[in-house]
Amino acid sequence: MDKPHALLLLRKKGFTLVEIMIVIMIIGLLAAISMPSYKKAREDARKALCQQSQRVVREATEMYLFENAGAEDTLIKRSLRDYFQDNEIPTCPSGGKLQITRPRIDDIRVRCTYDNGVHTLDSYE
Repeated sequence: MDKPHALLLLRKKGFTLVEIMIVIMIIGLLAAISMPSYKKAREDARKALCQQSQRVVREATEMYLFENAGAEDTLIKRSLRDYFQDNEIPTCPSGGKLQITRPRIDDIRVRCTYDNGVHTLDSYE
């Protein structure tokens, strides 16, 4: 084997620094593009789960008020534990606090406040 041909074979064994840097830049660019959509999807999933918890708490509150007509609003949240499996009231995955209010006697509203805002149900059927 002649000498220039042998040197050419030695150079083809690995990647150059420039090639590796280009691959790293492409990976970084893809990560930068995908992170905001990942964060939004995660927050949307948390919001949906929180709204489901709000629906369940509202329905349990309706059952409690049906069975205990004339109950005081301050006693409602403490008394709801009996309506859930393992006596645990559903919580917000964002760490928010569920608040039960009754603007009118026939209207029960549940909302969740957490560090970055408020999760509310879109409609109160």
